[in-house]
Amino acid sequence: MYVHEPSLMVVICKGKTIQGTWPDFRVRLEQLLSRFRFPATFIKDELAYADEYIVSKTGSRSMLAFMNRIVFELSYQCSQFPDYDSISLTRLEDWLMDRLHQTGKKQGDYSSPLKYWQREIGFAS
Repeated sequence: MYVHEPSLMVVICKGKTIQGTWPDFRVRLEQLLSRFRFPATFIKDELAYADEYIVSKTGSRSMLAFMNRIVFELSYQCSQFPDYDSISLTRLEDWLMDRLHQTGKKQGDYSSPLKYWQREIGFAS
């Protein structure tokens, strides 16, 4: 699971290590951005920047809490598929793009990864 910290956008790859999933991550990122109709220039630029991404473990307690919650929810979602081979990473990623999460300290401060990107780069999917 790769998580973009500001937007909380999640890209899911089957595997256990960053080294083993990195090639799949690049493909899945492009597919995710394309499915949500991000501008082609944005997708091209992000893929060009991908080699400069900093991929690491986090010590942020709020990020760890978010990731633990997502792992829990993904475990449940995956249990709804008949077997491991039929798990649709695409369906899970699409669900997560629209999933609301709290963005501030006030109860009404909610957003989704898709809404974050719509604000940041000004596009409508």
